[in-house]
Amino acid sequence: MVKVDLTEQQLIDQGPIICRRTHPSHPFGIFYGQNPLEFSFPLGLLEIATVIFLTRTVQFLLKPLRQPRIVSEVIGGILIGPSVLGRNKKFTAYLFPDHAAFLMKNVGILGLMYFLFISGVKTDVTAIRRTGRKNWYIVLFGVLIPIVTITSVALILRKSLDKELAKGSSIWGVSSALAITAFPDLYTIIRELNLLSSDIGRMALSSAVISDVIGMNGIVAFKAAKQGEAKSIAAVWYMVSLVIVVVSVLGGLRQAMIWIVRTTPEGKPVDQIYVIAILLGVAVVVFVADMFGLAIANGPLWLGLAVPDGPPLGAALVEKSKTLIMEIFMPFTYTYVGLTTDVFAMNDHWSTLAPLFFMALVGYLTKFFSTLAVTRFFTMPLQDSIALSLIMSLRGQVEILLFIHWMDLKMIKMPHFTMLVLLSTSVTALATPLISIMYDPTRPYMVNKRRNIQHTPPNAEFHIVACFHDEESVAGFINLLEVSNRTISSPFSVYALRLIELIGCATPVFIDHENQDQAFELTSHNPIHNALKLFQEARG
Repeated sequence: MVKVDLTEQQLIDQGPIICRRTHPSHPFGIFYGQNPLEFSFPLGLLEIATVIFLTRTVQFLLKPLRQPRIVSEVIGGILIGPSVLGRNKKFTAYLFPDHAAFLMKNVGILGLMYFLFISGVKTDVTAIRRTGRKNWYIVLFGVLIPIVTITSVALILRKSLDKELAKGSSIWGVSSALAITAFPDLYTIIRELNLLSSDIGRMALSSAVISDVIGMNGIVAFKAAKQGEAKSIAAVWYMVSLVIVVVSVLGGLRQAMIWIVRTTPEGKPVDQIYVIAILLGVAVVVFVADMFGLAIANGPLWLGLAVPDGPPLGAALVEKSKTLIMEIFMPFTYTYVGLTTDVFAMNDHWSTLAPLFFMALVGYLTKFFSTLAVTRFFTMPLQDSIALSLIMSLRGQVEILLFIHWMDLKMIKMPHFTMLVLLSTSVTALATPLISIMYDPTRPYMVNKRRNIQHTPPNAEFHIVACFHDEESVAGFINLLEVSNRTISSPFSVYALRLIELIGCATPVFIDHENQDQAFELTSHNPIHNALKLFQEARG
């Protein structure tokens, strides 16, 4: 018999202590009278299958409404939780018993960590140097105005806030989180809407990169303030640890990855051992960040930023890990979110929920209208301004991770978490279809709809846009040019595009071969360009 002496406060801090009988991992079988749901392994498999089935079903049902995947997955998680199916005690006891939350939370956060790492791999931080003045104004006003407004509302309602939320560090953390647009959230939804190559999509992604840099600094300030609440020296050690980790990741590890890229032969895949080492390195970086009390969201994101985007290394990492992360790990995240979300828990807590609700509502509205005002100032068309403002208001996985982190810090409780998840999901669910309605990426090209063979004047130069997917397409196109009977008075002008799938890089890249060095133009690893160049020289 073990005697446990805990004070009342320790019981509150550590949570309830539950004694239960352990079960083997695998049953002998139902023919022995055993219930497979009483064993951990088959129960885990059934939980994963149930979550994936529900989220996929919801995604299929919401597809006509143009809802992004994140909305379907959150709704699928909520359906499993105590808000819907979980209200049935038998369903919860058999499929999601109380000890299942521990597994769901840890595997779910692991999925979020790898999701942030892959998002960092795809992010091109150097795009900040190419960002125009308009993007900087959109980000600065779209972030600073909401932060100031949310902070002002929080200070006015401070007496109504819970004790933890009323602290200065908590107010800063909530204000900055609601004002920032996270690049990982934005990229996944823009990709689903097929807006990556559109003008609005590129502008939103460029702005989101800047916003993410501001957001990472905001999280650092929030964590430093939280560390300093107990001991002032803790904040100092936090900053020292932060500098060591950042220098080690962005300095030492990045140089190692650049060496991997440099030593990989042109056109050859990266050695498998490097891919495995880097993916394992994500867990190590998260462990170190958690050990020093750093924000665990920043660790994998920094490591991802250290990886050179695009092929060969960035593309290999994304290609080999994307399916496992998005289809296996992430469902655990939404299951944990659903199990922690209970709409009925908000019934008797409106007096404490109201201040946080108004803070979030004011944050989302000021984010939208401040972005709209800046874009209109730069004489952007009204429909494009509204579409960009809606895109910059989208929320997703990063914000959910912050809500989970606030729960760990005891800043918020289940009713607050439920309200924030519902608000965040509702904003994305409302904004996404409106974006599709307000912005048509083909509209800028409608002026060219009569530029075809029928409307080409006689004896005029004929312009052709040729899109190539691979080398096999070149021979057929050259044969078409041969039989087209071009003459000196009716020449052809061909614009050739090589279409390459975007892997390991979130920002679309357009390479103009005419502006590249001569050595690049004639290299053997660019056969399509070489074939067309030789045809031009031979027939020119």
